[in-house]
Amino acid sequence: MYKQDYDYEGEHSISFWKMSLNSSGKWIASSSGLTNSWDYFNLIPLNRPYIVLPTPNYSMVQIPGTNVRYDITEYIPGGKTYGNRSGSWTFAAPTTEDYKKWTERYEELKDYFNGSRFVVRLNDDPTTYYEGRVTVANYEPGASYSTVTINYDLDPNTRNTLNS
Repeated sequence: MYKQDYDYEGEHSISFWKMSLNSSGKWIASSSGLTNSWDYFNLIPLNRPYIVLPTPNYSMVQIPGTNVRYDITEYIPGGKTYGNRSGSWTFAAPTTEDYKKWTERYEELKDYFNGSRFVVRLNDDPTTYYEGRVTVANYEPGASYSTVTINYDLDPNTRNTLNS
């Protein structure tokens, strides 16, 4: 099957901007570095992609010798903090004219994503951007299409522009 054989036009795709360190040691993303899960890699999400909420960090103090625990989260300097947003997306990777061999696409995905830092945007939510690392977790070759799982580990905070 080729790209034109699928009734898919990129709905629910994900945009990625690869980041690099500038001369002052700050991570930056360039608007010219845009890669899209459908337009560039011909990946079709098996489920609507979403990004999980960050996990709140709680601070609990156990009083020794008792069953008493105190929640001191709001008393810590800086208040409540959050952990990263970690999860995964699974895509169908159909055979296309660009990707006749599954090994070619696997190598390209692995080379592009594995461990690199990105700004990520779900195209269903074009005003919210996330920043963090993305890796290829699994690639399963199939007869008419393969599946690829991409893991993300994104910072807890979001941004509303590409370069904020």
